[in-house]
Amino acid sequence: MSDRTATFGPSRSFPGMARPLRLVLLTALLLAAMSADAVASPVMNAPSAGRIGSALTVKASGGLTPKLYYRATFTESAADRRPGRQCSRNIDQGYRTGTSTARVYIFKGRVPTTLACSQGSKRFLIRTRPGHRYVIVIGHKTGKASWDASAVTLRRAFTTTR
Repeated sequence: MSDRTATFGPSRSFPGMARPLRLVLLTALLLAAMSADAVASPVMNAPSAGRIGSALTVKASGGLTPKLYYRATFTESAADRRPGRQCSRNIDQGYRTGTSTARVYIFKGRVPTTLACSQGSKRFLIRTRPGHRYVIVIGHKTGKASWDASAVTLRRAFTTTR
């Protein structure tokens, strides 16, 4: 078979079709790969700093695991965590993602003044402090302080200011 002849089946030959056919197939594969990446990449839009008590809007879109319940949570950064202690505060209400992977989810609330903590059987509050780093997390919660490892989880560092 020459470069300019495409053969379909045992006796069908179409001169000059091999190159255009390859071009069409490559274009179709490229478009399929690009559209799969666009749908599958989740994005989180959130500020990186803010005042304690000020309004906070966090958006998540694209690629969230379908049919799960998502929450936006304000937590301590890994550097500030103490062993066995978990502190967090939910931002707004949770959303069930439905079947659309392109939908935008908006969580509105305030930068919390306190975080609710648990350590063993103890429950207590700690104040958020200006100048410290925290983390905003959007994910599928499976418990008070645990996240579903098989679902998409988005994180953004956040610094509190005065």
